[in-house]
Amino acid sequence: MTLLRDTHVVAVRTEDQDGNVAVVTAAGTTFPADLVIGADGARSTVRAAVDPERPDGRYAGVLLWRAMVDEQAMPGGVRLPPAREPAREVYAGPCRLVTYPVPGPAGETAVGRRWLNLVWYDPQQSELLRAAGLLDGETIRGSLAPGTLPGDVRQRLADFAAASWPSPWREALAVALASGAVFGTPIIEYRPRRLAAGRIALAGDAAHAASPMVGGGFRQGLQDVLALTRTLTGVRSAAAVPAALARYQDPSGCAPLSRMSLTASRKPPPTSHTPQRRHPKQSCRRPTSSWPTAGRPDPGGLHPGIRKSTTSASTGPTTCSSARTSRSSAPSSRRLLPHAVRESMVAISDELRLK
Repeated sequence: MTLLRDTHVVAVRTEDQDGNVAVVTAAGTTFPADLVIGADGARSTVRAAVDPERPDGRYAGVLLWRAMVDEQAMPGGVRLPPAREPAREVYAGPCRLVTYPVPGPAGETAVGRRWLNLVWYDPQQSELLRAAGLLDGETIRGSLAPGTLPGDVRQRLADFAAASWPSPWREALAVALASGAVFGTPIIEYRPRRLAAGRIALAGDAAHAASPMVGGGFRQGLQDVLALTRTLTGVRSAAAVPAALARYQDPSGCAPLSRMSLTASRKPPPTSHTPQRRHPKQSCRRPTSSWPTAGRPDPGGLHPGIRKSTTSASTGPTTCSSARTSRSSAPSSRRLLPHAVRESMVAISDELRLK
């Protein structure tokens, strides 16, 4: 196998009636292929070859303001989160702030040596995205990178944070805004009608992008690997690929992924290659639920076949009201996700070893 780095793929196309496919790069090079798997993210290029009529995700109406601040850069006199601080949620009008410390650059976990991570859900930035040329109809075309926020936007964010978010997170956001570390990520949602066409298949966020705060994107990508492994095992020729990918797409064609589900064992596992998820807008308007955990299914439930999907793309300011409530997650819920991910990786390892 040859790995081509720094190669920009601009299209995937079916060449003839026999179903032969080719990958086209920005340099004009064409690579013929027996099988193409598009794992190229929420704004997938390969998706257009699988479903030409619906190649783009749709803006979910929520933008994430994101930043990570070194505790050593915090102003003096600000009380930092204690050791073993859990993930917390704060609500202010339609807005939601998720906060938690993460280890420092060398893995430090001592107070004063960590990073403060914050994610601000803001459902009021459609006009900002349109003005920046990042929202075309319902399609996201890009995001606001760190250091690119206009001055008036930074000021509005700082004013809202000072009035609505608790310490030390309002101070952390002020530091991030002043240093140009804040960036905007629009959440994209996508309801795929198909996962494969001929010899081309989608996987990961290209097939079913997950909101970054649900923590399911990595898990679902692992599920795709296992499902593709099962359906393509035994394929000996390019002519057999379309039938194998049809099984990948058909929920009845995949065995239950019982060990791959984040749902607790007391609940029945999914009966198809079908992920679970929460609609992203629920994050901003439903303060009745806390941080998603691996110990229960997402409130949105399961779709019976091909599923609705959400993810982030990037950008935006705010005029939310300032009434706020706060919730914190039990430390045990934060330990469940890594355990479930380990189970997913073990399941794939066992499956591949058996092959």
